[in-house]
Amino acid sequence: MSREMRFSGLLGRLRSPLTFVVILGIGLTCFVAYSFYVGLRVNTKWIPLLDASMIAKLNISEAHARLDGPIQDKRLYDTEAALVSLDEGQSTLRAIVDGGTDEEHNYLPVNDEKIEGSVTKCAAALDELRTAINRRTNPLADRPAHRPVDSLFEVFMSRADVLESEMHEATNGVMRTFRLQGFVIVSV
Repeated sequence: MSREMRFSGLLGRLRSPLTFVVILGIGLTCFVAYSFYVGLRVNTKWIPLLDASMIAKLNISEAHARLDGPIQDKRLYDTEAALVSLDEGQSTLRAIVDGGTDEEHNYLPVNDEKIEGSVTKCAAALDELRTAINRRTNPLADRPAHRPVDSLFEVFMSRADVLESEMHEATNGVMRTFRLQGFVIVSV
């Protein structure tokens, strides 16, 4: 049997309706499996990381509120509770980069240099905020050299907003790629 005859026999089999339906079924099955994979990836990686960035902002806001003082205790500052909230915010930021778990989520590491850089900037702002809080509450500290706690809080919040928007961009990028690939698969 010559090579041309074998090739024409193969084309003849590929033209049959059954072969077409089988190939179409395999393609659709692959598309559905890929859809599940991407959905799982978004739900197990990006959504918890977005939550982590918002939880960190919440913890630092709580620390700032505690520093503005519970007046009923007749103390100006609740420094210990504020520092605990700062520690929780710091550990949440660390979980974004390194991964980790808490009572609600299992965080997978982000593995994105841009987002890791934003987390580093947020962590640096938290360190400055912690230093300012310690100086503000320590009567022996040298006061003229530090920035006010409120302005450092604003610096952290602006950096955290940038982090959150970068994470939204990354999530949207994954979804945009998914939609494009799905469109190409369905249209083919």
